[in-house]
Amino acid sequence: LAVVVADNPSTLIRHASDAAGVCREIVMKTACTIQGRRYVKCEGWMAIATAHGCIASSRDVKVVEGGWTAIGEIRRISDGVLLSQAEGYVGKDEKKWGSCPEYASRAMAQTRAISRACRAAFAHVVIMIDGGLSTTPAEESMTRPKIAKIKTGMIMDRLELLEEDMQGRNLRVG
Repeated sequence: LAVVVADNPSTLIRHASDAAGVCREIVMKTACTIQGRRYVKCEGWMAIATAHGCIASSRDVKVVEGGWTAIGEIRRISDGVLLSQAEGYVGKDEKKWGSCPEYASRAMAQTRAISRACRAAFAHVVIMIDGGLSTTPAEESMTRPKIAKIKTGMIMDRLELLEEDMQGRNLRVG
């Protein structure tokens, strides 16, 4: 794999565009839909890293108060230089992971760390692949509560009741 050395930004963007073309199929095939949005899974992020001559890995998996953490890293294959680093966390209070065996929660902390490190380095490539993809890693999105949807529903219900009440009193609505 060649190391991209660029004297100007257009060379780097061309390389990123080439990488996007090479990775498009695996990213799209492994992406998942969560609440109507498409998210890139770890496999897709790792394909993007590989296309850039990088390797994604994790280290320092630890039990911390309330869960597990891990550090994800992106290194250039040619010389081992660290390009990106991020922390992943899995909480014992998470519905899916709190009751899993420890090995599964530790593995998910590593997966989240790797995805997050890849996202920090390569989010722009995801947009080049498909502007409809979210740059938030899928593994982080799987645990997001549906609070916004619930609150929106509650607000709409209250607005409808208010409109009915106003119409019942012959008050002008809107």
